[in-house]
Amino acid sequence: MGSMVPQCSHITRKRGIYTYRRRLPRPLRGEVALSLGTDKFRFAEALSVSVDLAFATFFETNGMTDFDVQATLRTYLRSMLERMRASISPRPTGGPSTRLNSTGIAPPPKPTLQD
Repeated sequence: MGSMVPQCSHITRKRGIYTYRRRLPRPLRGEVALSLGTDKFRFAEALSVSVDLAFATFFETNGMTDFDVQATLRTYLRSMLERMRASISPRPTGGPSTRLNSTGIAPPPKPTLQD
């Protein structure tokens, strides 16, 4: 039997809006938190799956170098959320299309370190 993964373990609700919160991996300390910008649970759930993927990708790509991880990660995750929201916005006929993943949301962009 496969291992069970908790669903939506990084989603919290604050003032009616869902927020993504996650601890930073060791040896780092602290957490990152950002608004998912929705009061709809199912939409927040779908966004959090993509944010989890982006979180993992960020640390696989950037490693644990000495920079402001929280600020860089927050900026990266926010830009990824903006892309995801834009990818599900209605487009006029004939507009550019975005390849969507299994959640119906565009995959996250590759992270880059900021100077």
